[in-house]
Amino acid sequence: MSQHPAIREAVVTAVGAAPQQQLVAYVVPESAGDQSADEPSADLALHHPLAKLAFKQERRGLRRFADETISVDLPLAEESPQPYLRRQSYRQFLPAPIALKTFSQFLSPLKSIELAESPLPKYRYASAGSLYPVQTYVHVKPGRIEGLAAGFYYYHPANHRLLLLEAQTFDSATLYGSNQALVEESAFSLIFVGCLAAIAPLYADQARDFCLLEAGYMSQLLMETAPDRDLGLCPLGKFGVESLQQALGLDSEYEILHGLAGGGIDPSWSQQWQAPQQARSGSSLTTALQEFLAQKLPTYMVPTTYQLLEALPLSVNGKVDRQALPLPSSLMAELPFVAPSTKVEVVIATIWQDVLHLETVSLHANFFAVGGNSLAAMQALSQLHQTFPIDLSIRQFFTAQTLAEQAAVVESLLAEPSSTAAGDTIQPIQSTAPQALLSQVDDLSEQDVDALLSQMLAEEDS
Repeated sequence: MSQHPAIREAVVTAVGAAPQQQLVAYVVPESAGDQSADEPSADLALHHPLAKLAFKQERRGLRRFADETISVDLPLAEESPQPYLRRQSYRQFLPAPIALKTFSQFLSPLKSIELAESPLPKYRYASAGSLYPVQTYVHVKPGRIEGLAAGFYYYHPANHRLLLLEAQTFDSATLYGSNQALVEESAFSLIFVGCLAAIAPLYADQARDFCLLEAGYMSQLLMETAPDRDLGLCPLGKFGVESLQQALGLDSEYEILHGLAGGGIDPSWSQQWQAPQQARSGSSLTTALQEFLAQKLPTYMVPTTYQLLEALPLSVNGKVDRQALPLPSSLMAELPFVAPSTKVEVVIATIWQDVLHLETVSLHANFFAVGGNSLAAMQALSQLHQTFPIDLSIRQFFTAQTLAEQAAVVESLLAEPSSTAAGDTIQPIQSTAPQALLSQVDDLSEQDVDALLSQMLAEEDS
């Protein structure tokens, strides 16, 4: 299974008791944890999620100065977060087809116009020497844009026109590699290609650098304006260069620079940070894996259930901790519903329902199997800190993944002498600095959540 190009790592184990026992595949896609496909693999230690969080928390991109360095606070009017919210990476898209007029308006920031006083066409973005060597190609998915057949198109900026290059269907895994799952859900992809012959005669060995800058200008312009059309974009990483060059009919004078996946979004998604994701079954990846394994294994050895994870849980010695693998939600549904009964269980269930938008929660439900992720875990931990007079660590939360296990941990902490749990009134304890930030987790960015989680883990280890 790990031979599949869309899979980073996987483990298969038997779950349940005979005769209902099933083979379950726990799969970590290449794109898990928002790892860029272009991320260098020299430091394998940084591929571990916690190590990556710690690295991000260092914020090495900020220059450090001595405390006595003279600084000037710049005046700033009250600022709306809306421009920041609009510019985010959208990784889910509405299935409804996009109107051709809407798509035309979306591409229009890339078109050029003629000005009487200018000898050259005028664009809305910069280009070295006004050469504009970066070309835009559009990969349209079947039935996703009204009036456009599936295939690859060249966008002509002077005529504001799409020219069909190739209507043939290509395997998205060979074209987009680890971005396959994202691209399959999208309505279209944009590929920015540098025509080196259009710039190298003037800029020689700087030609590629200037092409990359131009592709960045174009991408930012589209990401800023796409929400005006209820469209969202997500940058793509590494491509299958040879396959993509073949699909676009390009030779060695052209270089693939960058790409964006896009599609329709709900207007409310651009009004909030990390809008609640729609239920995604991962069926496309599951189907691809089943077909892939069916060609290599006997039928009885092909897993019947697939669980997508951001990372495989590891034991102290670095091996996969099979006991920590979550029970798949499809199998959780087969367990009898057990209602929370104790005061602590009921309170925790209420927190889960609020954070995960659930109507009911069984005592044996697994937080991550019923829709939880890192951000939801931080939100739940924040509410637990606000509700109970305990110092529940982030490690304890991630280790106790079922409602029953979390209730047991909370009750054991309440029973400790340091707890103020005597009596019926529950008062939250004084929070440390990072724990205090948990109360603001709804307002934190993805990077802030990573940094906060890393800081809390570091404090727990110290």
